[in-house]
Amino acid sequence: MDTLVRNEILISESKIREIFTPFSPVNQKELLSGRNVEISSILASINTPGQHALIYGARGIGKSSLANIISKIAADSFNYTVYIKKCCSNDSFTSLISEILESHGYDSRCVESTNEHTEGGGANLSVPFVGAKIESHRKKSEKFSFKSQYSSPSWGANVLKDSRTLLVVDEVDVLVSNEDKLKLAEFIKHLSDYESTFKVLIVGISDTGRDLVNNHKSIERCLNEISLQPIGITELRNIIKNGESKTTLRFDDNVIDDISDISGGYPHFVHLIALKCAEEAVLEKRNEISQDNLTSALKLAAQFSEGNLRRSYEDAIKKQTETSQKVLLAAALCHPRGFLISELLEMKNQAVDPDIGDGAVKSCLSRWVKNNELSIITRIERGHYRFNDPRLISYIKMVNGFSYDKDSIIADILKNEYSKRYVRSSR
Repeated sequence: MDTLVRNEILISESKIREIFTPFSPVNQKELLSGRNVEISSILASINTPGQHALIYGARGIGKSSLANIISKIAADSFNYTVYIKKCCSNDSFTSLISEILESHGYDSRCVESTNEHTEGGGANLSVPFVGAKIESHRKKSEKFSFKSQYSSPSWGANVLKDSRTLLVVDEVDVLVSNEDKLKLAEFIKHLSDYESTFKVLIVGISDTGRDLVNNHKSIERCLNEISLQPIGITELRNIIKNGESKTTLRFDDNVIDDISDISGGYPHFVHLIALKCAEEAVLEKRNEISQDNLTSALKLAAQFSEGNLRRSYEDAIKKQTETSQKVLLAAALCHPRGFLISELLEMKNQAVDPDIGDGAVKSCLSRWVKNNELSIITRIERGHYRFNDPRLISYIKMVNGFSYDKDSIIADILKNEYSKRYVRSSR
C-alpha cells in the first residue's frame, strides 16, 4: 500500500496530468493542436453582426477543448464577458441564461411577486346619546408572475441584446426537452435580428448539428455550423511534441508515430496514451519513452478508456474469444471509413493470423452485424462494412497492444492501398 501511495505522489508532483489531459478539456492555447481553421471561422462569426456558431461532432473529438480556447481568446482579445454553461438533463432554457439575467438585475429564481395595499372606508352613525365614526380597512394582494417572461426567448434577447457577452452552451445534446432546444434557437434568431453584440456558441455531440437546435430552419443563415472531424497526423504529433516541451520527457519518434496512428485522429486518445507512457516513465525515473514502454502503456490506457467502449469490445469477443479478438483487430487495421470482406481477409492473413480460416472470419462478422444489441459493425452495402463507433478502432488497437513492428508496417501498407478506393469514390 505504501508503494502505491508513493507512486501516486510521484506522478502528482510531476504535473504530467496537467499537460496530457484525456479526461478534461484543454485549457491552454499552446496545447490545442490542429484547429486553426475552426478557430478562425468561429472568431469571425462572433465578431460578425447577426452571426453565431455551433460546434458539433463525435465524443472525444475535442469540441469542449475548442470551445474553451475560443472563450479565452474572446475574453482576452475581443473584450467579451464569457459565460460557460455545462448542460445537464434537468436544465431548461431559463436556466441556461439565468446567471446572465441575474448579472443584469433579473432574478430568475423569483417567479412571482406579491404587492399588497390597504383599502379604507368610513361611515358616520347617528345613535341616540352616541355619535361615532367607524373606519373599515382591508388588505388587498395582487400577484404578478414572471415565469413566462423569463422563459421567453424574445424577452431574453431584448433584455440582453446590448451586452457584449459570449454564452457558451456546452453539452447541449443532453437537454431532454426539444422545446428548450427550440427556445434556444429562437433566442439566437432574435439576437441575430437585433444584430446584437450578445453571442451564442452551442457545443454538442451530433452527426449533423441540426438536432441540437431542434431542426429550426430560420436560424440556418445566422448560425455558423462547425463539424469537427478527426485531425491529421501532423497535428496529432504536435499534441505530444507541445506537451513534451513542458517536461523533461522525450518520446521516441516511432512512439509518436504509433500514438498518432492508434488515436485515429481523436485528440482524447493521444492525451490518454501519452499520459500513460509519461506516468510509467516518471515512476521508472527515466526521461526517454521508447517502443518497449509503449506496449504496456497501451494496455493500461485501454483500462482507462470509456466504459461503453470496453463493454462493446467484451460483448463482441464473448464467443470464440481468441478468434474474435484477432478478427476484430484485423478489421480495426483496415481503413477507418470501412472495409470489404476481401480486405478483411487479406489483413487477417498478412498482418494478424493466417491460421484463422476464412469461414471463422465470416462467422464473426455475421454475428456482429446481425446482433442489434452488440451494435459493433454495420453493413453499408453488400460486402462493405464499417465500425458503428470509430473510436472502437482505437480501443481495439490499444487493448491488443498493437504498436510499431513488422506486422504494423504490413498493415499500414495494406491500409494505404485500401484508401485508394475511397479517393476514387470521392471524385
